[in-house]
Amino acid sequence: MAPRYQIFFVPHLKDRTKISDLRNNLCKKCNSTKALQYPVHMSFIGGTKIKNYRDFEDDLKKFCSKEKKQILKTGKYTEIVKKRGWSGIHIEPTKELLRFRKKLRALVGKHTLERRAMRFIPHITLVFPADVSKLKKIKNPVQNLLMDRITIAKKEESGVPYRIYKHIKID
Repeated sequence: MAPRYQIFFVPHLKDRTKISDLRNNLCKKCNSTKALQYPVHMSFIGGTKIKNYRDFEDDLKKFCSKEKKQILKTGKYTEIVKKRGWSGIHIEPTKELLRFRKKLRALVGKHTLERRAMRFIPHITLVFPADVSKLKKIKNPVQNLLMDRITIAKKEESGVPYRIYKHIKID
């Protein structure tokens, strides 16, 4: 199997630790471990195969060198969507964030072997799939996240989770 890649925003360690602690507690309450198989992240681009990885990474580095860091504002409390079996942290979909994702999607589209649509709803998943009916909203431990890098996640074979492969700095 050819590797598959995803593009994430992975918060810095201090914030990631706070969110991980919250995620761990919610997953225990809901008896669900799927979210724990991935790093704490916001997905920009879903899993795809790349034609020529080196060319892709070079273009991604050029793209990121021309972009600006962003402060991502999060919801004050966790969100719960009972009918989807989901709880997470909402991230405000600013014009800058949506523009960034649109440009990133076009860049990936030039290098992908397959077209895969992924609806972009800015959030960090805490628990999914799970019975979240007994959960209550919880104060979010982080109100702002510094997006000064994106993360390439890689899956080498079917059935295994994506793992962090490389961070690329946003200037």
